[in-house]
Amino acid sequence: MEEKTLLKVSLIVGLLGLVALYFISSGIDLESIKSIGDIDEEEEVKLSGRVGKVSENGAVVFLEILNEKIEETKVVLFKDGGIDLIEGDYVEILGTVEVYEGEKEIIGNKVIKKGFI
Repeated sequence: MEEKTLLKVSLIVGLLGLVALYFISSGIDLESIKSIGDIDEEEEVKLSGRVGKVSENGAVVFLEILNEKIEETKVVLFKDGGIDLIEGDYVEILGTVEVYEGEKEIIGNKVIKKGFI
């Protein structure tokens, strides 16, 4: 095959792959949790709330998220860059439920800053 033909075929296949990934990923919907106590370990969750407390310890950031009802959820983030969160920020966190020292917490995979309340 000629280089031009290979280039056209690879572009078409790449674009079709991206379109397929878009439709597959849009079908995944994580339900927001209200209480971490009801969630099984290793389950992926989405948590929305206001940042109540931020504390850093080296490459780890600990967040306390205040949910809509009166409950706090501990979230652990392993930072690979700067974390730009302060108390009062409204965030959405995607992560996995883990048990550490007998308490459930969320290991955050992705944090989306929604604004400041």
